Amino acid sequence: MSSVIRPTPTPSPAPVAGAWRALLAWLGEGAWMLGAFILAVALVALFVLVVELPTIEGAFGDALTTPVNLTRIAVLASAAWLWSYIHRAIRQVPARTDRP
Repeated sequence: MSSVIRPTPTPSPAPVAGAWRALLAWLGEGAWMLGAFILAVALVALFVLVVELPTIEGAFGDALTTPVNLTRIAVLASAAWLWSYIHRAIRQVPARTDRP
């Protein structure tokens, strides 16, 4: 039996780097979703100001928070985020060099 004390192996920093990369990716997706939501609110607000508000009597906030406009915001935000996600995913794939 050997009396040599061997140090315990230190864990590799790869899991920490992977967690950091995952956190940054998660924050990046959150930023894209926030941008898509802001864009959707701006587009629906412009639509409400130009089209709906002159035809109805009421405040801008009341017109913006009707169920149909909240649904428009949700659908537009989802579509904008999905479009940006697909665009980023396509750009990450390397181009083929064997094309004619």
